[in-house]
Amino acid sequence: MRVTLKANSIEELLSLLEKNYGPDWYDKVSVLINEVSGQIEAAVEPLKAVDTQTALDNIGSIKIEHISLPELSLLEEQYAEPIVRVIMSEDKMTASVMIIPGFKRVMPTVEEIKQALSDAKVVYGIDEGAIEKIVKEQRIFSEIPVAFGKKPILPKDASVEFLFPASGFVLEKPQEGESIDPASLYKIFTCNKGDVLAIKRKAFEGEDGVTVTGELVKVQEPKDINLASFIGENVRLSPDGMQILANCDGQPYLKDSKVNVRELLVIDKDLGYDTGNIDFNGSVVISGNAEGPFKVRVKGDLLILGVLGEIHVD
Repeated sequence: MRVTLKANSIEELLSLLEKNYGPDWYDKVSVLINEVSGQIEAAVEPLKAVDTQTALDNIGSIKIEHISLPELSLLEEQYAEPIVRVIMSEDKMTASVMIIPGFKRVMPTVEEIKQALSDAKVVYGIDEGAIEKIVKEQRIFSEIPVAFGKKPILPKDASVEFLFPASGFVLEKPQEGESIDPASLYKIFTCNKGDVLAIKRKAFEGEDGVTVTGELVKVQEPKDINLASFIGENVRLSPDGMQILANCDGQPYLKDSKVNVRELLVIDKDLGYDTGNIDFNGSVVISGNAEGPFKVRVKGDLLILGVLGEIHVD
């Protein structure tokens, strides 16, 4: 189906063709240009695909008719030389060029493309090989990246890795096909004196980036952590300040963002399935009753304030 486009100049017409039919419009449509009341009108019709050489030979399949000789001469003079359009990405990390062929000379030189980039203030990351390839292969009406900025590398803040569950308890997962003992689902996590309970992971510096226009893209300094602020009861900081160590046997846990080790485990209720069996390498106080199918194994003392039933004690 024929479509009519109106423009005030050949360059504006080429922009409309690119916008409506894509950068390879010359492979899709033929263009017939007329002058009407001082304005350029182009009749556009679908066209079977043609190769690049055909497009070059016909300068994009454009045919100019019904334009007065003075006007035609002016157009030929104005657009005799190729146009190098520089397109920059929004973040200025990529600059591309598009070659619009001239009526007398189809392709610009490598130096002319470089000059167009310089005029657009593109000074960093220019790929001369890509520019040479454009000229050698006569790439027209295509947006081709030719300059690349250096993307910034973001910093990584220091962090703390805890080597124990924050609550001091772990949920045991039975093996596939293994029968489940409800009393063994919850297990006290224990540590020995000298065990490493937390490790500081160092911060990593980022790296500034550079845009194709030579502008510096600054990154922030990473945030550090003072591991001493995580020291609680019965723990100490290693000499290098990078680890938290246990000062005694017991149950490590996290409270108010501090690492602690509990030497005395207090069960302030009856033994039940929510406490499970007790296996602790310190002393234990059970404030409630100790009854049911539970096992209690302690390294230190065991004090039961409630009723002692038929439980297994080691």
